[in-house]
Amino acid sequence: MFLHDSDLLQYVKSFLYLLDLSNTDLNRIDLSFANLSFASLSGADLSKANLSEAHLFQADLGGAHLREANLSGAHLSGAIATPEQFAGAEGVTPEQLAQIKSSKPAVYK
Repeated sequence: MFLHDSDLLQYVKSFLYLLDLSNTDLNRIDLSFANLSFASLSGADLSKANLSEAHLFQADLGGAHLREANLSGAHLSGAIATPEQFAGAEGVTPEQLAQIKSSKPAVYK
């Protein structure tokens, strides 16, 4: 939040990959065009966050709150989440949803 509040976030967006941001309050934060590849965002509150054109390649979004988040053009290839998490998010296409890895445990019979 310090980087966001001091208008410095725009300068480090391309260096956010691999970060552990799990359980972080990122509500309403502008992460457009950010590189969040391989980042842990599990349990993070991304409600109303701007994630348009963000790179979320293999990011862990398990349990993240994405209500009203803008995911227009976001790259979700291999992101770990459930399709239900994207209900209420803006700009999500069926093609994007097809790119995610479901974080639901496998059912063995």
